[in-house]
Amino acid sequence: MKEKEIREIPRNLKSVVPIQEISKVEDWWNKLSKENQIELESVYKDEPENQNQFVAIHLCGKFVEQEKTNNHDVFWVNHFYEYIVNHEIIIDQKPKLYVCSAYKEAENAIRTGIIKKEFLCPELNKNCQMRKILDLENGEKSLQFFIRFKLEKEHTDYTQHSS
Repeated sequence: MKEKEIREIPRNLKSVVPIQEISKVEDWWNKLSKENQIELESVYKDEPENQNQFVAIHLCGKFVEQEKTNNHDVFWVNHFYEYIVNHEIIIDQKPKLYVCSAYKEAENAIRTGIIKKEFLCPELNKNCQMRKILDLENGEKSLQFFIRFKLEKEHTDYTQHSS
């Protein structure tokens, strides 16, 4: 099994964390993917060039053959639910899609961080957004959510939806 590369928490990030919380932050940091660590390192650099930059949080998804039975992604907390249902999902080069929040079954899927391939719309709606997402892979794979940080030079208003 390949050992995970150990990366130090950026000094500027560590400096804003209360000392009694530092062990929680270290645990969180160690659970992040290498890609997320690198992106956060770029945000928390000491260089003045970062002063006028913004961090965009992108809700992303990847199709998986088999979902994890214990999905304890460090970002996947219930407080994030409102953000998720109000933003598009980015799945590589596929069209931007949205999740449903109208039914308890959809909410439960989102809160666990995965839309299982067996997901069915409670109303059997042919225009169900969740099924449309799964149908991108012919319903053969589940979709697991993850978060991607992007450093931007200018603030982009993602609350404006184009019709």
